[in-house]
Amino acid sequence: MISSPCVRPAGLQVPSAGPPSSRDVRPRRRPGHAPAWRPPAAALLAWALGLHAVGCDSRDRPQEAANRTEARQPAPPAPVASRPPDPPKPGPGAQTYEHQGVRVAFELLPARGAESAEEGLREGRDAVFRFTITGDADGVGVAKSHPAAWLVPRVEGEGREALDAARMIARFLRGDRFSRPSLDLNVFYALTMNDDATVTVVDPFFGFGNTKLLTMVRLKGNAADWVLSGDGSRLYVSCPSANQVAVVDTATWSEVAAIDGLDRPTRLALQPDGHYLWAALDDPARPGIAAISTEGPRLAGRIATGRGAHELAFDGGGRHVFVTNGGDGTVSVVDVARLARVADLPTGPAPRSIAWSGASQMVYVADSQDGSVTILSPEDLKVVGRAVAEPGITQLRFSPDGTVGLAVNPGACAVHVLDAAAGRFVQRAGTDKNPDQVVFAGTLAYVRHLDSPIVQIIPLGGLGEEGRPVSVIDFPAGQKAPSARKVEPSLAASIAPVPGDDAVLVANPSDRTIYYYKQGMSAPMGSFSNYGRMPRATLTLDRSLRERSPGVYETVGRLGLAGEYNLAFLLDSPRITHYFAVKVLPDPTRRKRAGADLVVKALEAPAATAGTPVEIRFRITDRATGSPAGRLGDVTVLSMAPGGAQRRLPAAASGHDPGVYSVRWIPPRPGTHYLYAQSASGGLDVNRHWFLTVEAKESR
Repeated sequence: MISSPCVRPAGLQVPSAGPPSSRDVRPRRRPGHAPAWRPPAAALLAWALGLHAVGCDSRDRPQEAANRTEARQPAPPAPVASRPPDPPKPGPGAQTYEHQGVRVAFELLPARGAESAEEGLREGRDAVFRFTITGDADGVGVAKSHPAAWLVPRVEGEGREALDAARMIARFLRGDRFSRPSLDLNVFYALTMNDDATVTVVDPFFGFGNTKLLTMVRLKGNAADWVLSGDGSRLYVSCPSANQVAVVDTATWSEVAAIDGLDRPTRLALQPDGHYLWAALDDPARPGIAAISTEGPRLAGRIATGRGAHELAFDGGGRHVFVTNGGDGTVSVVDVARLARVADLPTGPAPRSIAWSGASQMVYVADSQDGSVTILSPEDLKVVGRAVAEPGITQLRFSPDGTVGLAVNPGACAVHVLDAAAGRFVQRAGTDKNPDQVVFAGTLAYVRHLDSPIVQIIPLGGLGEEGRPVSVIDFPAGQKAPSARKVEPSLAASIAPVPGDDAVLVANPSDRTIYYYKQGMSAPMGSFSNYGRMPRATLTLDRSLRERSPGVYETVGRLGLAGEYNLAFLLDSPRITHYFAVKVLPDPTRRKRAGADLVVKALEAPAATAGTPVEIRFRITDRATGSPAGRLGDVTVLSMAPGGAQRRLPAAASGHDPGVYSVRWIPPRPGTHYLYAQSASGGLDVNRHWFLTVEAKESR
């Protein structure tokens, strides 16, 4: 499966080979290829590749396993005055497994909001999957272990030994399309904000056939900005043309609420404690900001500010929100507790960007007209300093440690480096044409350019030393510049860090493609299509197990249908594979809802040619019993062609095969087509019942 020692995401399209100067990153399609890579990639793939060579459990090589275990023992801690933290203690109902000096305890807990423990573990509910990994002798938590887990239905007669778990895990890691878990606890999703008022959700490293599209969220209008809640359970999206902020549940990928009646909401910012979501209101007749309580959600207040476009920043404690007024040359300061404006501070004539530095505990306001940065004290609510670069600054962002700020200047084709402690610009780096965004990922800063496909990389290690040349490297993120096609600009970033990896995703609207770049490479390692849509921004949602405290790893997942499951667990070192038992209880109320549990499944994947009729047959069954659903008279199929063209076709029920329907469909053009089923009487929502992908060939 892997022909090179370089481990890469197998589901990504790989650039064709050529001389480095060619910058050829056109994707090469590999129909039917099943991606196999998932974070943590190196550990999982190394384990999978060595599975058949060395056996399925470390008991096959006890001395090597013992050496690994010995190597993992933490060094004796240095003497400290404070008392060390207590070892993690799982609950009394935890299942445990011990191997090679390590104890793994598993708990399935109700997510927040459940009325009782039993109610929280029913089908369709969110649950917390928690693993506590400790040394079995001292009980000390084993940090940075990077466990992985998959939930699979238990097959009658299947064993629960380590060997059985190892075989199942190996199939998952190989990307076996016939061995798909009910719930994967090791994934991240890529979200794209598109030009047609949609958000596509993609699993970039897993799919079946040649597609990885999970779902598509339809909005009331094109989005301007978006932000995830702290736990990733909600996605907030501003839609200026609809005068609303949409709230999307990231478990079901459905819109669960909308804050309507806002005056052209644009920039969004979630305050540090997550209590309020703030939205800039850019209606010239009623400029201001809105405070949206995330509990509900509901509109908590509206505060008038100055004129012009608004950008938002918070101080470290979240006591104040600072709002730029691009038309007034001021920054309004709003007291969060009182939801009231308490000050208007003068800045440059056209404040364009604002950022907080955790290192200096100051707020910095960049001006596009005179190239200045005004420094504000959140304690005194006064101007305390000023730095000047060149006119034309459009964005200012600080490094993760807050020590240096990067000011992007499209007019000067430059990035200016601001020393937060000194309060002055100390370095300057030339860029390609029209830089417009900077995004930090790990120890690097990535600079996008509107008029060039080149993305420049600035290592943070060499920044902040006055007069020192700035090291800059670059890579091509596509064939065309983002501005090559006319697309409504977005306030959200078009570059997103990949969770758990030294890599980023880069959205190129002109190429209609997302590129995957890994640190140290001279070009993207691959790409994946955005299904005919122009991606204006991209975002990643981490759904993998994360370490909450030393030795304690957890994530939230939505339970599937009622029944018994195996939770396949993998730890790479020492190598542990094990099945934990999971029982999901039925939800009586859900069973009573008509159409709540219908499944649509294609009976075959037909060969298709553009312009030639083909019959599409599919079956609709009851998820709980597997029996055919009652005869539905309003079933339709929505076909989505490359480029977004849609066509709706009525489906005919089979006269002799219950639950089977068919449509006569003509692919309008070559390429990848997506088919969705819909039935109002059966409760089939077109957004959630995508059942078939067809690759239509070009007619000869």
